[in-house]
Amino acid sequence: MGQSEASTGGHKMDNITDSILEQVDIFVSDEAVKNSEVGSKSLEEVKQAVRTGNARLEQVVTLMEPYLTSTTDSIRKRGVKMIVELLVSIATGESEGKEKGKKNATVVVGKQEAAFAAFFISKIADYACVREGL
Repeated sequence: MGQSEASTGGHKMDNITDSILEQVDIFVSDEAVKNSEVGSKSLEEVKQAVRTGNARLEQVVTLMEPYLTSTTDSIRKRGVKMIVELLVSIATGESEGKEKGKKNATVVVGKQEAAFAAFFISKIADYACVREGL
């Protein structure tokens, strides 16, 4: 957090956090399951926050913990699906206005990559989430 954000109590980060949580709520909702446009729009909002640097992937994953550890299979599955979509977007360099699959310089590297790989390996043991993670 920058000096000016720290002096304002981190309001910029709070707004981003609230926005991400709102979009995740929408993505895992029954409405998004029934209407894929709703889910796609919320996913794109989170992707945009990560692409522009307004949010870090690890921050998004941390915020999504209640969804990723929910005892409700459908919520966990949708949470895992969102993380997979974000990772694919980053790994393929997908960005607004570019064709899906075209490469750019944005990739997950180092400790983040290892942490997310470990997370997905652990999710393979979660039968309800396997299909979403593949």
